[in-house]
Amino acid sequence: MARQTSGNVDNDATWLNAKDAVFGLEMQLPWSRHLLEGRKSVEVRSYNLPPQLLGTKLYILESQPGTDGVSALGDQIKLHHNVKIRGWCLFDAVKEYTTQSDFEVDEGRHLVSPTSGYAWKEGSTQVLYGWIAKEYELIGDNTQITNHEASHYKTAVRRKRSIFQLYKEDL
Repeated sequence: MARQTSGNVDNDATWLNAKDAVFGLEMQLPWSRHLLEGRKSVEVRSYNLPPQLLGTKLYILESQPGTDGVSALGDQIKLHHNVKIRGWCLFDAVKEYTTQSDFEVDEGRHLVSPTSGYAWKEGSTQVLYGWIAKEYELIGDNTQITNHEASHYKTAVRRKRSIFQLYKEDL
C-alpha cells in the first residue's frame, strides 16, 4: 500500500543551498533500470528539476513498482531495505513538453507510452518536464553496492516530490 506523503516537505527550498548536500531521486522499477542501463535518456516529471541540481550527481533510489504517480515511500526512509541506491544520474538540461504531439514524438527517449499513467492527458496536462540524462552509472549486484561510496548513505529525507536528501547517519 502506498504511503501518503506531503510531497513538498521543505517548502522554503533552503535545502538546495546546503553545503556538501547529497541528493537522490526515487524511481520505480523498471524505469530506474531503463535509465541506468541507457535505454531511457529522458526522465519525465510533472515538475521541473530545481536549477541547482542541474549538473549534479543524483543517486537513483530504486523502489518497487506501484501505482503510477504515487510514491510508496514515506518522507523519511532508511536506505538499503525497501529502497536501494542502484546508481546515479547527472541531468544537464530540462526539456519542457507543452504539447501532446511534442511529448509523444519523444517516446523513444522517455519510454512513456500514450497508455501509461505518466502519459500526456488531453485536457488536463499543460506541461511535462523531460530531465535530460547526460551521464549515469548502474551499480550492479549487492557486492558492488556494498563496496561503492553509495553504501555509506543510511537515511533519506524527502525534500521535493521524489527528490530526497541523503545522510550518512541514522536520523
